[in-house]
Amino acid sequence: MRHALIAALLLSAGCAAAQESAPAAPPPPVTEGTYDLSVVEVPPRITNRARATRVAEEAFGKALGPQGGRGSVTLRFVINPDGTTSRATVAVPTGNPALDEAALTALRAMRFSPAQVEGRNVAVHVELPLSYDAPPTRAKPAVAPKEQ
Repeated sequence: MRHALIAALLLSAGCAAAQESAPAAPPPPVTEGTYDLSVVEVPPRITNRARATRVAEEAFGKALGPQGGRGSVTLRFVINPDGTTSRATVAVPTGNPALDEAALTALRAMRFSPAQVEGRNVAVHVELPLSYDAPPTRAKPAVAPKEQ
């Protein structure tokens, strides 16, 4: 499962796609002190890429089984000012509850640098599409006992 996995997992496009130019006045929080990703000045970035990838590979591998598969799921969550995540939900499910849970497991393993507005760490709403692509795994051939 090492070669297959989560294309958008590492937020190379998602969080980095924050608005290019800073707004003239500080934007108000969207809800309860949580900002929309499009208005933050410094977008969050994943800080534990290797660990998050390992956890995702294991979770999706277990959910997919030896037949493998490909697809996507979209998660909606908040990145807190300390870089942890909360309020995670499946916004666009895979149709398979085990795969949806694998995506949430992968998300729980992720840690982020905080988003910032006016130099302050802030909570930010994120919607993240995750893609997975795992080829079927071949069964290991049985080794016949040597005849003596």
